[in-house]
Amino acid sequence: MNSIPGSRVLGLFSVVAFLLVSALLGNAVAQSSTAGTPGQLTPGSPVPNRSVPLPAGGGTEYSAPTPLPYLYYDVLMDQIHLDEAAAEHEKQGKDGTWLRNHLQENLRFNATEMEYVRRAAGRMKKETEALDEKTNAMIAEYRKLIPKDCTAWS
Repeated sequence: MNSIPGSRVLGLFSVVAFLLVSALLGNAVAQSSTAGTPGQLTPGSPVPNRSVPLPAGGGTEYSAPTPLPYLYYDVLMDQIHLDEAAAEHEKQGKDGTWLRNHLQENLRFNATEMEYVRRAAGRMKKETEALDEKTNAMIAEYRKLIPKDCTAWS
């Protein structure tokens, strides 16, 4: 079956997006205690300032949010790294559950919700490794085209 390149990754990101947005909205509703019923978001509710000052700025701020695909990729890569670090700790006879559950506790996910994230992270890791292999093969082929005595870029 021919599919659009990246459609599986897009579907993966959609699942993670749903989980993250539902967790974030759940936290925002639970923490909001402005006018109206406590825990209810209303128009005019204070929104945290998420802008970041520019490093060499003259007092101006950059307030563009991080694009969601980058955020999802980062969250999934964090979970992959935490699972690998937990496995390494367990190989050394140490407890690795605190590493494995770090993101789950911060997102306030239950075990079932977090399993979706772990599965998505595992699929993303396999797809990323496959893309890395293809990219490295293309780079190797391209490097074969460059003469060994080429000094044009040095």
